[in-house]
Amino acid sequence: MTDTKIHPTAIVDPNAKVGAHVEIGPFSIIGPHVTIGEKTIVQSHVVIEAEVAIGRGNFIGHGAIVGAPPQDVSFSPERKTKVEIGNNNVIREYCTIHRGSPDGSATKIGDRNFLMTGAHVDAASWPSGHATAAMTMALCAAVVAPPRRRALVLAVGGAFSIAVACSVLVREWHLPSDVLGAFCVAGAWSLLGIAAATTLDRRRVRERSSRRAPALALGGP
Repeated sequence: MTDTKIHPTAIVDPNAKVGAHVEIGPFSIIGPHVTIGEKTIVQSHVVIEAEVAIGRGNFIGHGAIVGAPPQDVSFSPERKTKVEIGNNNVIREYCTIHRGSPDGSATKIGDRNFLMTGAHVDAASWPSGHATAAMTMALCAAVVAPPRRRALVLAVGGAFSIAVACSVLVREWHLPSDVLGAFCVAGAWSLLGIAAATTLDRRRVRERSSRRAPALALGGP
């Protein structure tokens, strides 16, 4: 704990690994399995528990909670899960970053992120919002495209959706099940939209036919 500044009221477990030039504010609690990289600032009333690895140059605001169990009724305390935070992140006041839910999982935050006050982060994020948006846009574009270009639009949209899916998987933002769920959700919404549009079109056609039938019976145009 070289050159660290730890407030007298802070509770830091002797087994915690705290880097050089770290500041820990009053009434903060640091657990035994926590690693805090150099030049990280932990303000007052922060709780960091369980297995948490924090990189260097981070800022953690007042009242933040890092490493608490996930908000999952099926979670078992015997599961070994953790939180991994990169470098140079800003985590503002009262943010909560919970551990993963499946055994062996981790909630991961990369580098240079800015979490605003009261933000909540955990590893359970089904379905992937990025993949859902990409696939939905691709399917909608294919639906409204001219018939001759529909196959091309669908191919380009599919390639774009796959690229987005690979990106979130490589960055470890989501599990494969999150991406698969996103594609299923996007497909379901698109089919629902197509069914609704088809029903409305058929209703309009019937209404027009019913309006023209009396006119034809009277010898109208």
